[in-house]
Amino acid sequence: TSAIGHFQTLWEIHYTMIYLCIWAFVQHKRWRSDILQKILLGIGSFTLLIFMVSGLYSISELREEYLENGARGSSVNLTMRYISLCITALFMWVYHNYVVDYSLKYAKRIFTMVFHTCLLWYISSELLHWMHVFGYPENYKLALSILWGLYAVFLAAFGIWKSQKVMRIAGMGLLGITLLKLFFYDIAHLETISKTIVFISLGVCMLVVSFLYNKFKYKILDSDE
Repeated sequence: TSAIGHFQTLWEIHYTMIYLCIWAFVQHKRWRSDILQKILLGIGSFTLLIFMVSGLYSISELREEYLENGARGSSVNLTMRYISLCITALFMWVYHNYVVDYSLKYAKRIFTMVFHTCLLWYISSELLHWMHVFGYPENYKLALSILWGLYAVFLAAFGIWKSQKVMRIAGMGLLGITLLKLFFYDIAHLETISKTIVFISLGVCMLVVSFLYNKFKYKILDSDE
C-alpha cells in the first residue's frame, strides 16, 4: 500500500512535468506571451522543487521496500528512479530552450545555478542509493563529503575554462560548505581511517583549486574585467 502511494506521488509529478513541457513548447511556438512565460517559469520551478524533495524521497522509499522484500521485491521500484531521471532531464531541457529568456537580466546565471544544484542533489541521491543497494549505508557521510569536494573542483575548473565568475564562486562556496559539514557534522561520527581519507581527499581538492587559480589568474582577471 505504501508503495502505491509513492508511485502515485511520482506519476503525479511526472504528468505535471510533461504537461508543463507541452505548454512551454506551445507557448514558445505560437503565443510567446511574457505573462504565460513567467507563469510557466514559476510553476515549473515549484514542480522541480517538489520533485527534488518529495519525489526523491518517494524513490528512496521504493528502494527500501525493494531491499526489505529481497527476491520478492519488484524491480520496478528501482527502475522508477531512471524513469524519473529521464522525465526530469526532458523537463529541464524544454525549460532551458523554451521558457528561460536569456534576454532577462541574470536569467541564464540563475538557471545555470539551479541546474547544477539539482544535478548535485540528484548525484548525491544516486550515490546514497547504490550504497544502500550494495550494503554500505553507514559510510554515506564520508562519500558525500568526497563527492561534494570533487564537484566543487569541477565547478571551479569549469568556471575558469568558460570564464564564468559565478561558477567559480559556486565552486568555492560548495567547497566551503563541504568543509563546514566535515568539521561540524561528519568528524564526530567518523572513525580515524575515514577521517584521514576525507581530510586527504578534500586537501587534494583544495590544492587543485588553488593550482588552477594560480595558473590561470591572468585569464580570470581579464574575464572579470
